[in-house]
Amino acid sequence: DVRTRAHAIASVLYEVLGDVSPGVTLPVPE
Repeated sequence: DVRTRAHAIASVLYEVLGDVSPGVTLPVPE
């Protein structure tokens, strides 16, 4: 559903941001 898709997209974005800023730990939306 939409929530699952949004969660998947958010997870990817957080992962990319984490790679860009290794010194920053971002909370993963659940």
